[in-house]
Amino acid sequence: MESLSPIQEQIVKTDKEKVVVMSSAASGKTQTMISRLEYLLDNGVNPEEIVMITFTNLAAAEMKERLGNKADKVFINTIHSYAYYLLKSNGFDVTEYVEQEQFDEFFPMIEEHPEVIKHVQYLIVDEFQDSSEDQVHFMIDMIQPDNWMVVGDIRQSIYR
Repeated sequence: MESLSPIQEQIVKTDKEKVVVMSSAASGKTQTMISRLEYLLDNGVNPEEIVMITFTNLAAAEMKERLGNKADKVFINTIHSYAYYLLKSNGFDVTEYVEQEQFDEFFPMIEEHPEVIKHVQYLIVDEFQDSSEDQVHFMIDMIQPDNWMVVGDIRQSIYR
């Protein structure tokens, strides 16, 4: 783990089930999330029960690169990629939605078929301030993770 401030270290090692981290740009939010994930893995959490949601594929790739193979079995990608994964791994054909770029249609489909949802012990969400109401409903109410940490900066919201 890289050097963390006392507040970052408290966030990384917390035993609280629900954590909201709101901080300004360049304050170390990404490093805090990565350190939190490493901490969970180092303390025996099943990597297949950890989901990290990023806002873009580029951010997901950066997270994966920074973590290396340590987090190979952790799902790290966008919210739509996670919804797609849940549906596809349970045999649902979502080709039409993908071709038409109607990714938000994944959420009602999952709501109709809650059996596709896998147990999530820890959900970590980056850029939470840019999540839509449907996305928040999916992540918190439908997935129902045992623990979650959302990270964001309301001053950087693209939806204002």
